[in-house]
Amino acid sequence: MEYTLKYDNIQIGINSRGAEQEHLIYNGKDYMRERDSFWNRKAPVLFPIVGKLRDLKTYIDGKLYSMNQHGFARDLEFTLEKKGENYLTFLSTYSDETLKMYPFKYELRITYTIINKKVSVKYEVTNKGKDKMYFNI
Repeated sequence: MEYTLKYDNIQIGINSRGAEQEHLIYNGKDYMRERDSFWNRKAPVLFPIVGKLRDLKTYIDGKLYSMNQHGFARDLEFTLEKKGENYLTFLSTYSDETLKMYPFKYELRITYTIINKKVSVKYEVTNKGKDKMYFNI
């Protein structure tokens, strides 16, 4: 589902799948590139890794885990947690499925804010477990 926010003569569109920004419209022109056969995403959220694991595998605390390139957040359905006059906040949290790939209990919040004719993106990662949590974004 795409959520739209209009403020300060700017409009953004955020897809709940991956909390990915799909549109940035200013004065009627969309500045986000079109999808094509080379790149079928626009601005994916890369979490909990950026890049690719060797053979898509890693060991954490002696246990083998497998994860696709750039992690899994870009393929998850996020929840719209808050909506204000000039911002949208999306939330993703760990599940039984994510724990199979990444053994940490987390919350990932992404807030898109339009302010002073600019779009600001804020990422907040919360460790909901007791162990040290490793991640990239």
